[in-house]
Amino acid sequence: MHFKLMIDDKEKTFSVPFVKGRIFRKALKMNRTLNQGELTEEVLNELEEFVCEVFENQFTPEQIEDGLPIDGLMATLRGVFFEVINRATSSIQGGSDTSKND
Repeated sequence: MHFKLMIDDKEKTFSVPFVKGRIFRKALKMNRTLNQGELTEEVLNELEEFVCEVFENQFTPEQIEDGLPIDGLMATLRGVFFEVINRATSSIQGGSDTSKND
C-alpha cells in the first residue's frame, strides 16, 4: 500500500509491505465513526491517526494536513480507509488474491 505527501516541497511516497491484521479492527471502529455522518475535528483527527497507523507512523497527522491539498484531503484519507476494508473483506467476498500488498 502506498501514500504520497508533499514534504519540504517534494513529493514523497510512503509504503508498507503489508497491512497488519489489527488495523482491520481499528477500521471497523472508524467505520462506526464515519457512519455517524457528521464531519468534526475529532473525526478528522481519528482518520488522520488511523492513516498514520496504517503506514506505521512514517509521517504525522500534521504532515498529512500540510502535505495534501484541501480538495483532496478527505478523499485521500477515506481512500486509505476503504482500501483497508476492501483488502480485509476481499476473501469473504470471493476475492482470490489476499496477498496483494501494493
